[in-house]
Amino acid sequence: VTYTAKDAVAVLPDRMYVALNNANAAYPYDTEANAAASIGEVLTATIPGVTVLLHPDTYEIDPAGLTIPAGVTLASSTLNPEDVFFIHPKNAAGKYFLLTAAGSGLSSVTIDGATPVQGNYHEGGSILKISAGTVSNCVVRNSKTGVSSDWAADAISVSGTGVLTDCVLTNNCCAKDATYARSFLSVSGGEVRNCLVADTLAEDPAGGFAKGASAYVTGGVVTNCVFTRNRAAAGGGVCAEGGLVTDCLIWQNRSYGDVNTTLKDVYGGDASRFERCVARVAINETCTAT
Repeated sequence: VTYTAKDAVAVLPDRMYVALNNANAAYPYDTEANAAASIGEVLTATIPGVTVLLHPDTYEIDPAGLTIPAGVTLASSTLNPEDVFFIHPKNAAGKYFLLTAAGSGLSSVTIDGATPVQGNYHEGGSILKISAGTVSNCVVRNSKTGVSSDWAADAISVSGTGVLTDCVLTNNCCAKDATYARSFLSVSGGEVRNCLVADTLAEDPAGGFAKGASAYVTGGVVTNCVFTRNRAAAGGGVCAEGGLVTDCLIWQNRSYGDVNTTLKDVYGGDASRFERCVARVAINETCTAT
């Protein structure tokens, strides 16, 4: 039997590996020994259905951001978010991760100390933009959104069919600018579930529009989450003006300042948007706890 090139079928692995600066990198990067030397190198060779496993290390994100392709998941090889860290050039403009294609995924990593300065409310998601795909078992901590001449962007934006699940967001800040600031997490579609959002500050802006330090919900579903010890000028916990917030614990959050006297509450917006949630006070009730 004679075979020709047209008869050949390439079978790619369902797992590829990355180890920074690996001197023995060799396609198809299917073992830790021949792992790609950078994330960019392996992403150009992936196809849908591949999981890219990252060797424990600290990875730097290009200011242009990292778009995860359709059907590809980027994850720590140990499945422990404390083993893989992502940092960003300090005060650099741009984004971190963009999940905008069906089936894209990010799992088991930590984003620590993010300080992207490009902020635009109309874009959102300066750290995580999730309009499709899933972010799971990740940690975002010690991070602060930067500002633009107009708005400070929401750091994490969930929309479309995007999913944020089993994640920890802690000790973060949504910066003020000359006019407006928003929440650290905005949800206009998709789903946020099984997450902890704690110790987040939405700085008091001159324009008085810090709504929901931990989450500002206008669509989608937020379920089985804990929001605690967050602060903002208007709605220290969750402000829901759309979507659905269900089976959540919203506890020990507070509002501060006198910028917006109509929204000085623990969590606010439309009371009908909350179902089976537990909080210290009734929905939309003013809270003066310190």
